[in-house]
Amino acid sequence: DAVKKANEDFLLAQLKYRQQEQGPWVKGFSDIFREWIRKAKNAYIEYAAAFPNATFLVRQEMERNIEFQRFLDQARNHKLSNKLGWDTYLKAPITRLQHYGLLLSTVHKNMREDSEEKANLHTAIEEIRIVTLECDARVAEMSRKGELLDLGSKLILRPGMKGV
Repeated sequence: DAVKKANEDFLLAQLKYRQQEQGPWVKGFSDIFREWIRKAKNAYIEYAAAFPNATFLVRQEMERNIEFQRFLDQARNHKLSNKLGWDTYLKAPITRLQHYGLLLSTVHKNMREDSEEKANLHTAIEEIRIVTLECDARVAEMSRKGELLDLGSKLILRPGMKGV
């Protein structure tokens, strides 16, 4: 919810306003992306940190609840889902952040002349890249912790041995 709100409030609304203000061709948008990533940073990092646990909980529920697994299978097989699995949708905000960086890099590469907008766009790309790397690090860190907890719960000690 925090990621969605940050995107709606600080990216979508600002881009729509700029388009209405300047007409169909927008001359500059790097300032919008720079402002957005600064305000959305914490929401994305919190989402990335919670992602591995959310994935674990969904998998755990699938193992315990046949109806839930059946529901996810039906959703995946529905024509509107394009046969994408549930984890695709859970990871979508993190993937979207990576796509923004790639999209803006393509725009930056295809800008013809050096300008203040091009320099600001480069800065926006770097700020998004830093947040993306932080999100990736959080996902990796929390995944390791989750794997350790999972292994710890599966570990069966011999009688007389104490757990660590």
